[in-house]
Amino acid sequence: MLKFDKLKIVSDIENIEILKQNDFDEIVKNNYTVALKFYMTYPFHLYIEIDYVSRELVIEFTGKILGVDYPKLISLDNIRQCFENINKMGLCYINIDAIISDSKVVKCDVTKDCPCDDISTLTAFIRSNISNYYQFSARQLRNGNFIVEKNVTSKQSKKRLTIYDKSKQMNKSENKKFMENYNIEPAVFDGLCRFEMNLNSVAQIKSSLDVPDTNLLTVLSATKNPIQE
Repeated sequence: MLKFDKLKIVSDIENIEILKQNDFDEIVKNNYTVALKFYMTYPFHLYIEIDYVSRELVIEFTGKILGVDYPKLISLDNIRQCFENINKMGLCYINIDAIISDSKVVKCDVTKDCPCDDISTLTAFIRSNISNYYQFSARQLRNGNFIVEKNVTSKQSKKRLTIYDKSKQMNKSENKKFMENYNIEPAVFDGLCRFEMNLNSVAQIKSSLDVPDTNLLTVLSATKNPIQE
């Protein structure tokens, strides 16, 4: 079963009811409200946009929305829980059945955690075994993340795989606070290497997951894992 650390979906505006409009930023043009937007980064990333012009609802969220179940990441098994946790915030009411059956994924981060005792050796091995430097580039970021990117000019075709020490990331102050708030034991991330592939367009999602469309249930039910290809 595929797992994700971020999903961005688009659905029908009828699938949401705003309960606390003052918590949303109001976008006004020519004296008309054309959109409402909500954005937060802690304790998890959540973006909600109600576009009255296109009649679309956009929701983007990360795996931390699962709270104590964050280590499980987003999957077909817990997607309902993600939307239930949004509803519990009291900002809005999402028609969960409708949004699960009638929404499309436009961006996602496919994620896989693997046991690894020596991540630096692993990334060095990957770097030395890239066979086509014209097609792919590899680089180490200051924060320790190792990036492998496809060398293309088109945003529709650009893919990026990030590899990093999950335990080291979760030891940062903000993540420590998150784990304390949700009673997550830090040891659950020990010795884990995270592989994260960013799919930033519908075309990428369809080709990478080998799916005929990007309906939410289709994407979550995909059997092809692009990280293992």
